[in-house]
Formats: sequence, structure tokens, C-alpha cells
Amino acid sequence: MQVYINDQAIQIFSGARAGDAVRAYWALHPDEKPCTDILILDRFGFETAPDGALREGSRLYTQPLNPNECDCTLE
Repeated sequence: MQVYINDQAIQIFSGARAGDAVRAYWALHPDEKPCTDILILDRFGFETAPDGALREGSRLYTQPLNPNECDCTLE
């Protein structure tokens, strides 16, 4: 199934969870993996748990939990 992480389309297995999709995204974009913990946000900006369900076309965004602690490339 196709989902979007930080507006980038990725293909992920059916039944994948939010954490699976973020890890797959980082595998394709290792330079964007933050050096701190992250929040996973849905398309409305609400926090999503790593075990949150996904469906075709889901949109997620990652945000560093403590952006001031490191020089991360995520916004």
C-alpha cells in the first residue's frame, strides 16, 4: 500500500503500522533520521502512536521531540 511520510510517497506492506512506515521512510532517506526521539503526527497535526493503524493514502509527519538538542533536517 502507498502512504506518505513527510509528503514523500512510500510503498509499505498491508497491515503496516505508523512506526513501520517511519522506519521504511528512514531506510530510503537516512539523512533525515533525527538524532533525538520523534513525534509521529497525522495529517491534522495530532500525535499518532507508533502502533497506530494505517490505510492506503495515509499521511504522516515526523517532528523531533527536542529540536533544540541537535541539528536535525526535519522541520
